[in-house]
Amino acid sequence: MEPKNMKKFHINNLLHVFFPFRCLRCSEELIGAEKGLCAFCSEELLPLNYGPVFLDNLGPIPCYGLYRYEEQTAAQVLIHHLKYQNKREIGVDLGVNLAKSTPRSAWPQLLLPVPIASKKRWDRGYNQSECIAQGFSEFTRIPFCIKHVKRLRNSVSQTRLSKVNRLRNVEGAFTLVHPIPKEITHVGIVDDVITTGSTVLQIVNSLTFEHPHLQITIFAAAIAN
Repeated sequence: MEPKNMKKFHINNLLHVFFPFRCLRCSEELIGAEKGLCAFCSEELLPLNYGPVFLDNLGPIPCYGLYRYEEQTAAQVLIHHLKYQNKREIGVDLGVNLAKSTPRSAWPQLLLPVPIASKKRWDRGYNQSECIAQGFSEFTRIPFCIKHVKRLRNSVSQTRLSKVNRLRNVEGAFTLVHPIPKEITHVGIVDDVITTGSTVLQIVNSLTFEHPHLQITIFAAAIAN
């Protein structure tokens, strides 16, 4: 173990003595290598590691997700704490595990996290999709960049919108501000949760408008049914 990681290991152990880490779902004390969720709650996670998912909105573009996303499930608890409880490390861990579950043949040359609204980033202090991209990058050594795709306007939350209204809500919300380098032929769009695919569809449209032959793959920590 590197000195830097060894120091972090000892600090975490010391903190655990005085402030025990607890499961985000059931509040039981975590033990050993458990992170975020205890072993029992982790068993409730529904993995999506059997291969790519194809969403109606995205057509032939493959999507790789780590977990199935449903209301009142362990996956929702993880995503909620990542987005609203300042648990950035959850995103990094999700990104690492997402990379591990994805076939190497599907790995892109560049990762593009989905940008969030400027107000959300200001309030939250970070972009949860960047945390996931960071973890994916740490495991694969694939670089990620936040400078290519820009969010043009702040749309309302997608959470309670219908499929049609989700599409309208993000229509024209993204643009490509810096061209993808010529040597890059395959990019991966990284998001936290995909439901209808309306958000990533807008980014796909922006990319393919400028780079019609670009190969695109979607990566998400969770995908809804």
